[in-house]
Amino acid sequence: MEHSFWDHNSLLPDSSTHQKISDLIHQLLVSVRMRLNMEVAFVSHFVDGRRVFEFIDAQHGAEFIHVGDSDPLELSFCKRIADGRMPQLVCDARQEPAVNDLAVTHTLPVGAHISVPILLSDGSVYGTFCAFSRLPNFDLLQHDLDVFKVFADMVATLIESHHMARNHLNLLRKKINDIIQDDRLGLHFQPIVSLRDHSYRGFESLARVASIDWAPDVLFRESLSVDLSEKLNERVVVQAKKALPSLPPGCYLSINITPDYILSPSFYAVLCRLPAKRIVLEITEHAAIADYQLIETALLPLRKQGMKIAIDDAGAGFSSFRHILAIHPDIVKIDRSLIENIDSDNQKQALTSAFIGFAAASHFDLVAEGVETLAECQMLEKLGIDYAQGFYFARPCALESLPH
Repeated sequence: MEHSFWDHNSLLPDSSTHQKISDLIHQLLVSVRMRLNMEVAFVSHFVDGRRVFEFIDAQHGAEFIHVGDSDPLELSFCKRIADGRMPQLVCDARQEPAVNDLAVTHTLPVGAHISVPILLSDGSVYGTFCAFSRLPNFDLLQHDLDVFKVFADMVATLIESHHMARNHLNLLRKKINDIIQDDRLGLHFQPIVSLRDHSYRGFESLARVASIDWAPDVLFRESLSVDLSEKLNERVVVQAKKALPSLPPGCYLSINITPDYILSPSFYAVLCRLPAKRIVLEITEHAAIADYQLIETALLPLRKQGMKIAIDDAGAGFSSFRHILAIHPDIVKIDRSLIENIDSDNQKQALTSAFIGFAAASHFDLVAEGVETLAECQMLEKLGIDYAQGFYFARPCALESLPH
């Protein structure tokens, strides 16, 4: 598998930011509710004349409202807070003339109530930051309101970041979905060569995206955050199936897939249509594997049909070794970081020799990735590596440009 640097400017903020910000806002609600001894704390958003509850924390037995609920803005305390028509701190709402006409004051009822507008950086009112209880609380003081306003300012900052992250995810989802729908995901192929006679043993299929400056590994990693990983992986498999008849009959085709795809509903249905004995599934590391047993179970039917499994990037990190020990692959690919300048690096030679012994004992084949020079190739032959790929043999290219 190839590695490329991420263009940070194209994808910031990080796709996990949305959830992190949501968690922080909820933590602030918990803190302020408990500090003021209130039953409910919430963040509301004013949308098209309605008050929408976006974040809520409530003590047990006080679940009066739920995230996503809404009601007419004009009939709420929040509107009068935002307009400055009622005090921001009320010890007993039933004694407050400014809201005595609202039905909720008496039907809920509302006792202690503290609320401030959420003001965004452009001066607009987003909604309100609010906490209330059914019982009055005459111990609430101006100091409590001052602290509450500090919390509200923090929430306003997080809300803007939250919307930035959400907009980012929506944009990301659209970009990736457009790539899939517009059929802009293609494959290039790089040969895997036998070092015994320099014949082609197989070809690795590598994703390429037209008209966008994204590295393939970034694309697949980000697709997971917007629930498009399954579609993207499936597209790669379909493209690979189309290319297979054009490859030399004796060569296998290595297809990169992500661990999450192995557990997806469409995985077996799509993969079982391929000639199993000519396919190697190369498991990439775009997401951690939480349960190896589930992965093994999902792969077993295909392995019984003759499909082989490869683990990528061996030697680049601890996780690749965990994959090897847990999945028992048929092929392990040694990372470029161990191959570069191996002809002049005694430690890399020693580690590669250890890999060869490990492979023999564990019954898997080794492929050296990223071979770029004749000297590296000769050293790998001397050490006893059987297979290799890299620019020294051929660069990845479109199907019609493959060397023969």
